[in-house]
Amino acid sequence: KGICPWENGVVAISSKNGIFQLCLKNDSIELINVISIDTNRLTELHQIKKRGNQLFIATSNGLLILNKNFEIENKLFNGKLIADFSWDSKGDLIVLSEKEIVHIKSNGIHKTTPLGNTYNRRAIAKNNNIYLSSFSNGALIIKDNKTFQLTTGNGLPTNQIFNLNFDNENNLWLGFSGFGASQLIAAKFKSFDKDFGIQSNQVQTVCMDSKGQLWVGTTSAVDIIKLSNNS
Repeated sequence: KGICPWENGVVAISSKNGIFQLCLKNDSIELINVISIDTNRLTELHQIKKRGNQLFIATSNGLLILNKNFEIENKLFNGKLIADFSWDSKGDLIVLSEKEIVHIKSNGIHKTTPLGNTYNRRAIAKNNNIYLSSFSNGALIIKDNKTFQLTTGNGLPTNQIFNLNFDNENNLWLGFSGFGASQLIAAKFKSFDKDFGIQSNQVQTVCMDSKGQLWVGTTSAVDIIKLSNNS
């Protein structure tokens, strides 16, 4: 469902069976740990992110906050499906729920922005512009309280987007249904699909680890793309 960078090239992947920690060793992906999360069996784990000594998990039943021992210490938005979340450059928590975005400032003040469609993932650029992806409506960009739509009409290979994320160089990556992963370069898309060498074009999640390697999670496998300055 979700993938996030850990330390020293390790990544964590959420699934219905808990959280798996993986690393690349001798050009092979190695499982190094499995973390069981004590939640209701009907609760689905979505996106996960590590911040300091805490682990945040978006679920179908709220946003979980775990301590360094992976024990649940807090829960926000109880009963709500949380699709994704992140922090902007000011440290404000941005939470994507069903058809709305909630900004939680450091002083606890909430600001809710309704959305016309349902979006599944969000990414925040260094300039605090918000990018949202949809399973059927392409991507939505929120900039200075204005919205802009990215669809097949202005360059996307498909409007079915599973995931989007920024890498360490602030390049936007999108994971598509049937079209692999694409990088947005100067308003154009460069795609990495089965012809490039990944094992499936059904890309559900992407993230870059601390070593600059791009992890691509598909419906059937996990691939790693080693990017160079010319890629």
